[in-house]
Amino acid sequence: MSISWMRLAMLGAALGAAAASAQPLSPQDIIAQTRLQDLMRQCQRQAREEVPGTPEQQAQSREFHDAAMECLRDNRAWYPVGR
Repeated sequence: MSISWMRLAMLGAALGAAAASAQPLSPQDIIAQTRLQDLMRQCQRQAREEVPGTPEQQAQSREFHDAAMECLRDNRAWYPVGR
């Protein structure tokens, strides 16, 4: 089962909001969240360069989704999100 890019972003935002309401974020949590957001933006830019079409077409494209997810998998070691 795959998660669409938009659902992944919504899940990240929901988890961040839930964590923020449960307890104050530590400096490490803030850094990890910032790194994850940077990685997601980087992967979106990279996928846009690889997949032709308008932003709307790209958002609906399986090829765009696959390229973005591949980027996330390839780069996750450089952007640790856990402690």
